[in-house]
Amino acid sequence: MTPPGDPPSALARPNPSADIDPRCPDPPVPGPEAARQILVLGLGNSLMSDDAAGLEAARRVRPACRRLPSVIVSETEEMGLSLLDVMAGYRAVILVDAVCTRRQGVGKLWEQTDRDLASVPEFSPHFLGVGEVLRLGRALGMAMPGEVRILGIEVADPWTVGHGLTPMVEAAIPRAAARILAWLEEMTGAAS
Repeated sequence: MTPPGDPPSALARPNPSADIDPRCPDPPVPGPEAARQILVLGLGNSLMSDDAAGLEAARRVRPACRRLPSVIVSETEEMGLSLLDVMAGYRAVILVDAVCTRRQGVGKLWEQTDRDLASVPEFSPHFLGVGEVLRLGRALGMAMPGEVRILGIEVADPWTVGHGLTPMVEAAIPRAAARILAWLEEMTGAAS
């Protein structure tokens, strides 16, 4: 029951500070400047040997990207729905990740856009691919990137626990980094 004189909306509104745990802050949200920025995002798992190929490629391009103020280089070991918040707000995103198609030799580079990604017929909230994450973000009205380029690095075994890339995948990283920098040159108009 609402006490006389208090508007019902004042009681219905929870105390916003009561729900904030200072030990678990919200992830940073890109500000308005992100709409003009390009995100280079290395994906992978640093504990799974060749699955870290995307992470390593992002590390290799970071020094060259320091002179490009519109480019942010980041790495994440997150997947699925977690990528919504990571990609939202950017003008364009370049994703680099290990792939295991077994159609070509180890070290081959695969280039795609988000339009090339097939839709999965059965959605699962626990694991969504990049294509599904982008479609979901757009369906929810989130500011998803207008341009998404994907660079896959073919690996033979992304499931073996271990540190460091195998020699054939390691040899592909400079080529992957060069391709990312060429894309950035095209997207920003800056010479590399």
